[in-house]
Amino acid sequence: MAKKTATATESNQSTKSASTSGRSASSHQSDAQPEPKDVFAQAKLCKLSTAQSGEITRSVATWMVKTMQPFSSVKDPTFKAMLHALQPKYQVPDSKTFRDQIIPTWYAFECQQLKESLKKAEYVALTCDGWTSRNTEPYLTITAHFFDDWELKSKVLTTATMSGSHTGENLCSEISSHLKDWDISTKCVAITTDNASNIVSAIDLSEELEIRIPCFAHTIALATHCKKTDEAMSRCR
Repeated sequence: MAKKTATATESNQSTKSASTSGRSASSHQSDAQPEPKDVFAQAKLCKLSTAQSGEITRSVATWMVKTMQPFSSVKDPTFKAMLHALQPKYQVPDSKTFRDQIIPTWYAFECQQLKESLKKAEYVALTCDGWTSRNTEPYLTITAHFFDDWELKSKVLTTATMSGSHTGENLCSEISSHLKDWDISTKCVAITTDNASNIVSAIDLSEELEIRIPCFAHTIALATHCKKTDEAMSRCR
């Protein structure tokens, strides 16, 4: 009888040991973590929504505008590779789409927003300058300065190529045209320009602009190159 009891006890212990061993092995197997490369391989990309795609395209357009990149920059293989690494599901629009659709549409929207802000402004001050690009094309830039909810804003209204001779009459006509386009002809209280004779003449001829403020920096620059200034400075030395 004692022998049977001992045999039963040993059997129960063996069964418990095997069961415990099995649970332990199972526990170890569940705690085992897959290799990182396996996790990456098993990850499923969610479908890119229209909103997500639009946000990325807007970011690309912003980068293009703010850093003055050519439209062809989206064709660059390394640029495409970077976008693919960041979001493999995203397909960047071609340069023609940016040139003919995305940038013009965005520009039209921003112009409308600016017109609304200028409409609320009581007074507008301007700065104006003519300059020449690296490929010798003449441009005229006009910037508006105004308060919007007590916050001073400075916005470029236009940077336009100048056709024909740069006489006072032509400059006056060009400036007047842009002021009418932005509907601020009756709101301009003053304009700051350099001391070039043609721009001085243009403001004198203008019906919308009465007060011209000479650019202080340009005036100082002219003064430093004046013969009388050199004579005065030599005496001071």
